[in-house]
Amino acid sequence: VARALTSLARIDENRVAIVVALLALVRDGDAGGKAKAAWALGCLAYNNFDNSVAIAAAGGIPPLVALVRDGDALKHMMEVL
Repeated sequence: VARALTSLARIDENRVAIVVALLALVRDGDAGGKAKAAWALGCLAYNNFDNSVAIAAAGGIPPLVALVRDGDALKHMMEVL
């Protein structure tokens, strides 16, 4: 799901809805889903100022910071990479 959303978010009209959906996964998903959603958000933000702003504007910074602080989710993030 996270990878499909990442591809769809490259279309400007989809960006906000996709970012919101990925952030919902970061907040409410299981550890693996959170990790994959965070990875997808990272891919969207990489070298893309508009996507980075969209993530921040959607309130994405606090849940991503919380995810990094969560040891279980961090373990799954390393598995995704």
